[in-house]
Amino acid sequence: MENAMARTVKDVSPHEFVKSYSAYLKRSGKIRVAVALDSCVV
Repeated sequence: MENAMARTVKDVSPHEFVKSYSAYLKRSGKIRVAVALDSCVV
């Protein structure tokens, strides 16, 4: 994320928050990406 001094979710761009949080969930194994959705093009 751009701002290292961010204190709350409101201090960060919603787009950046969702990207970073989803990457964290994938890395930590807290959520699984469905095989069909992994290769889906919208």
